[in-house]
Amino acid sequence: MKFINWKTRIAVIIILIMAAISFMSCKGKSTPTQPWVLAPVIKIQNPSGYPYNIVGQGTILTVTGQAWSIETISAIVDGRTVASAMNSAKIWKWDFILNIDYFGSPGRKNIIIRGLNQGESTDVTLEIINDENELRNQAIQFIHSDWIKAPDGGLARLIKANVYVINENFPEIQNNIMAAVGYMEEWTRLHFIFVHQENVTPIIIMRKVPDPILDTSPTPIPAITQALIRIGYNFINFPDNLQIKRICHEMGHAIGIAGHPHDGSIMDILTPNEEPPIFHPYQQKAVRIVYSMPPGSKI
Repeated sequence: MKFINWKTRIAVIIILIMAAISFMSCKGKSTPTQPWVLAPVIKIQNPSGYPYNIVGQGTILTVTGQAWSIETISAIVDGRTVASAMNSAKIWKWDFILNIDYFGSPGRKNIIIRGLNQGESTDVTLEIINDENELRNQAIQFIHSDWIKAPDGGLARLIKANVYVINENFPEIQNNIMAAVGYMEEWTRLHFIFVHQENVTPIIIMRKVPDPILDTSPTPIPAITQALIRIGYNFINFPDNLQIKRICHEMGHAIGIAGHPHDGSIMDILTPNEEPPIFHPYQQKAVRIVYSMPPGSKI
């Protein structure tokens, strides 16, 4: 067996490399490389099922989830597009939020969540229960289990539905306070008014304190005239989304909610930080039931 000398080996390698380059060049001219695109996929995260999918007139259902290879997401109820979201960052995977306040005819039905990408679409269905009686029943259960009550069982609430708000000494988070107040006003139908003095009632006071805490003290019970929200100095280091969620949470206590249900809502202290603020329809209904009665009422 004869061995090929090193010069011949180098020449063979060079010839093979040139042939490979020529082949790839020709291939590129005849069949341009196309980007790899997967079929559109939608995964719904909230609502995760009963009772979070019970809705009614005047409530807002927040639908959240993830989308892959999708440009736009729409919610369709009874053939009508009622909410939409766009992948403005044009990324492969993104988180979407749809706030739906139209549910069509009463009864159990499917909302269509439709994703579109370059003419290709995919649909998933989300079951909802549009039932005023069932919504009220769940709201009353929430009131019984998670509302602030006086020793005699009377329900606590702010003395009026027009509520004053003051950011006493934490201007750095004012934008996020305003965002949280916007959410709470939309969900609860209470009217929040920003002021610069504390000699009005009922009032929610946001106060920066030197301790790393976050808590709320509504007083007196059941006719609340003032709710002090103490916000630790380290709160400024939280991301914006988390600041908004935590402020919503403390405002929930300020208006009369006591509990921390494990339901993925703003009152659930175990929800992941990156998830958007959610207040379930039966919780919205509960606030409206309580605020339709005088402080100290029983149900």
